[in-house]
Amino acid sequence: MSDHNGAFRSEAILTMTTLLNRTLIPTMLDQQIDLSTPIIGGDTLWTNMYAAYDALPQAMKSMLHELSAIHDMGTFRNDYLGETMDTNAVNEAMRELGSAVHPITPVHPVTGKRFLYVNRSFTQHIVGMIKAESDRTLSYLYDHINQPEFQVRYRWRAGSMVLWDNRVTQHYAIADYLPHYRRMHRVTVVDDARV
Repeated sequence: MSDHNGAFRSEAILTMTTLLNRTLIPTMLDQQIDLSTPIIGGDTLWTNMYAAYDALPQAMKSMLHELSAIHDMGTFRNDYLGETMDTNAVNEAMRELGSAVHPITPVHPVTGKRFLYVNRSFTQHIVGMIKAESDRTLSYLYDHINQPEFQVRYRWRAGSMVLWDNRVTQHYAIADYLPHYRRMHRVTVVDDARV
């Protein structure tokens, strides 16, 4: 159980919970139960990465099928600094967590459907591209993902519960409820025994 106050987030970006799993492999399932909600705000946005992939132009899909990208702890490096701005803690976390290479359009192990797997917080570089080309391609994909047509916004109520397949969604908790808090229980299922 944890109190969650997202006030520290200054970037209005969607953030996946990939790094809950120490191997940099996306967790299978997340469940969150609301214990107390602020009077206003505190909604969560989810993005459907199947829909984001499906809406890409065919030429872009074909190009992306052959590509992989490097993922690491990204913007969460800052979480390790602490109040003392301890860069040694960041270096230790980088050594412990490392990085991983994932296909940009993997196939879901259960549904067999392709989805888009890049994220502004964790995806660092497309393998085999020079930095400028990788940055342009990723920027295009991030802008594409942020279209509201791929999103759902959920207004939490005390006692409400949401389940989501973390492999094919991105989520963002909107920190618009200060100085109040929202309090949640969260359970993460790391692996899928079916695959």
